[in-house]
Order: sequence, then C-alpha cells, then structure tokens
Amino acid sequence: MQERKRNGTADCPIETSLPKAPVIDSASLLAQRKEVQILHGGEVYRLRVTRNGKLILNK
Repeated sequence: MQERKRNGTADCPIETSLPKAPVIDSASLLAQRKEVQILHGGEVYRLRVTRNGKLILNK
C-alpha cells in the first residue's frame, strides 16, 4: 500500500509496509574463499574480502 506525502511542492509516494530483507552470514556466502562472483541482470559482480576484513563489491 502506498500513501502520498507532501515533499516541498511535489507529492512523493512512500511505502508503508515493506518486508524485511533476509540476513545472510557472509561466511556462508563466501565459504572460506576470499572472493565470489555474483551474476545479476546479466552482469558479473565480484564480492571480495579485503586484508582488513571488509567487503567490496565490484562490477
């Protein structure tokens, strides 16, 4: 269901009840690897773990 909220001079639709996104542990996604490739919309993306343990997603 959408409502309209006044934003300056334009009406903007806002979502009132969005389902929560699932939480997936990165360890289960990576499975002891430092990088995985993800196919999305016909494009391949690389999800990798840096030396500092951060995640980076590149196209």
